[in-house]
Amino acid sequence: ENRLLTISGRRDPFTTTPKLRNQLQDATGTNASVRTFRNRVLNLKCRRPLTCISLTPEHRRQRYDWCNNHVYLERRVESCYVH
Repeated sequence: ENRLLTISGRRDPFTTTPKLRNQLQDATGTNASVRTFRNRVLNLKCRRPLTCISLTPEHRRQRYDWCNNHVYLERRVESCYVH
């Protein structure tokens, strides 16, 4: 059951838990609550390794500049609403 759930979840990662439960019920005849499936899906997601792509110095500079501009724009917009 867990193997089929894993395969179904990886084929369509944006599917909902009730849909996964219905697919498994149709395939195996197993009856379980949505909560049980949600716990299984969450447990499966926990096992995936986290991968992080390091940024180049140029990308870091661009990201820093974007953040600074974004903060400036937010403050500017907030000052318009204070009146």
